[in-house]
Amino acid sequence: MSNKRALVVFAKAPIPGTVKTRLCPPLSPEEATALHASFAMDAIERTKKVAGKLKADRLVACDPDMAHPFFNALRSHHGVKLLQQRGQDLGERMGGIMQELFDRDYSSVVITGSDLPTLPSGEISQAFGLLADHDCVLGPCPDGGYYLVGLRCPRPELFSDVPWGTSEVLQLTKDKAAALNLKLGLTAPWSDIDTPDDLRTLINEKNRKDLSQRTARLLQTLSSRLKHRVDDL
Repeated sequence: MSNKRALVVFAKAPIPGTVKTRLCPPLSPEEATALHASFAMDAIERTKKVAGKLKADRLVACDPDMAHPFFNALRSHHGVKLLQQRGQDLGERMGGIMQELFDRDYSSVVITGSDLPTLPSGEISQAFGLLADHDCVLGPCPDGGYYLVGLRCPRPELFSDVPWGTSEVLQLTKDKAAALNLKLGLTAPWSDIDTPDDLRTLINEKNRKDLSQRTARLLQTLSSRLKHRVDDL
């Protein structure tokens, strides 16, 4: 039986007006795009050491087009493989990527997002560890969603008829896993950066050692530049 592992980062191309739109305002579309790009690079860099230890392939699931120069740069500089996201909603896109990789003979697949600048790499390692004796792994978000999902075989039912972007996502997915008699494991809860409140918390947490230098510098610049807007975050 194959022991191939795939670690997938879902990412959008940094195109103003299409990424981190819930942060606008107080950020401008260009500022939000710069933050998104830095977060995405954080995610790619975080996976390198983990994937090396686990002997897992690193992949980026690209939206809207993996031919975008940003993704080509990630492939050239970080050695990741690229996949094209396809589908009308997040569920179709995740289910499609899962199916594609299992069709390529991977034995376990973990998907995570690209807006988790403080996520410890150990949570990704933990996800693969849990898949040794669990059918499904989820990484809960405090807002009721999840930041990570891992499987040992395709389970398209987990991704269908889910109200993505709502507080019901995690619980509904747990219910679906139970109905499918899947043994479910959970990594530690973690927050992604989606809303102005999330950004305010990140900016106000000083001396974050878990941030990349690039993202820390960018947050400092945004904080200084937007002082008149920070109170409205």
